Amino acid sequence: MTLTHGKAEQAGRDKWNAVARARHNRQKNHASEPALDLLERYLEHGKNLTPQEAERWGGKYPLTILEEAIKRLAPRFGVASSRELADQYPKTVKHKPALENILRDVGVEYLDFKNIRDTDKDFAQAYGIPAAPTSTTGSAAASSSGSASSAGTTTGALLD
Repeated sequence: MTLTHGKAEQAGRDKWNAVARARHNRQKNHASEPALDLLERYLEHGKNLTPQEAERWGGKYPLTILEEAIKRLAPRFGVASSRELADQYPKTVKHKPALENILRDVGVEYLDFKNIRDTDKDFAQAYGIPAAPTSTTGSAAASSSGSASSAGTTTGALLD
């Protein structure tokens, strides 16, 4: 079963969606699945979804899009990684309504890879999420120390 479905091999009869693969990976391989953990908490605690959406998204949801979004947004929520963001939701996460709106927009397929990866637009601003505080201090530090900004960026990227 792991080879057939968990790794998305072609030998399987039924295709597994991203939620099923992530649950299998978390359960069988004890892998960290922050996007799945965040989704499951959102389905339980989210304030802006209907019971029908919660039921549907519990089985089928574009997790890879959510994973991409939270990797990019973690510093803007005041955390170092997507894992930390998922762990803090719903209790201590900053900008909780904005995060819930992003989760919903991914689920209804309004927010997709194209929107997230568009370098000309900052999709998070539409949700009222301010720029990461490290980016402003990082650029000030870079002007005085030379490499502080790139070191902070590299460290943040490695944590995800």
